[in-house]
Amino acid sequence: MSSLFRHALEAIREADIVLEVVDARFAHLMRNKDTEAFLRGKNIPFILVLNKMDLLHGKSALILGEKDPNILAVPVSCAPKKNISRLRFLIFSRLKEGGKIAIIGYPNAGKSSLINALAGRHAAPTSSQAHFTRGKALVKLKEGVYLIDTPGVIPIDERDVFQLMLFNAKSVNQLKDVESLAMQLLEWLPAQKYWSDWLFRSYGISLSGDGDEQLDALAKHWNKMKRGGVADLHRTAFKLIQDWQNGVKFSR
Repeated sequence: MSSLFRHALEAIREADIVLEVVDARFAHLMRNKDTEAFLRGKNIPFILVLNKMDLLHGKSALILGEKDPNILAVPVSCAPKKNISRLRFLIFSRLKEGGKIAIIGYPNAGKSSLINALAGRHAAPTSSQAHFTRGKALVKLKEGVYLIDTPGVIPIDERDVFQLMLFNAKSVNQLKDVESLAMQLLEWLPAQKYWSDWLFRSYGISLSGDGDEQLDALAKHWNKMKRGGVADLHRTAFKLIQDWQNGVKFSR
């Protein structure tokens, strides 16, 4: 068992309630069903926190995620703060006598940002780098109520690097083959109902062809060229994935 997983498991066992934080864009991919089953078995209540709602640009998380009547799901945004007061109310209504709240989820799901939003102060360090939080930390929310920050944990059977790239469980500078992943992303986008026009909404450009052709065209559009007029595919791929993970603001 890794030390990261051990810290998360210890936090869950200490907790009176658990907040499972997922990126609202990929709620159905990021939910940890094994952990949810464990919590149910131990009768530990939990709330599914659909974070980064601002990156949906007005769309409902239920369009992209799972509508599960057995799950209490709360959509939030930490910057700007949206629904944080509602989440605090739900937490306090379940912890009238005080207690501890464990914050769990994938790396870079926004757990530390959520803690800071709930606490109303900079109580937990944040970073766009996945795996930034390395150990368990306790943050006072109010008298008798504490948040337990935990490191992000990738399920042991998760080996899909493209999927981990999609929701930033592996940051762009942690990826080995950004060019191949960028090409895969460019081919994946048109097949998705919500993301099919992401390139146009983000950069005002429409592309066609396979991933290699699209990446080459994008490099020329951004003027990322090497000597001799050769497209710099690596720099182009890095920027594309970085923009995707950071939630580039739509241009139109």
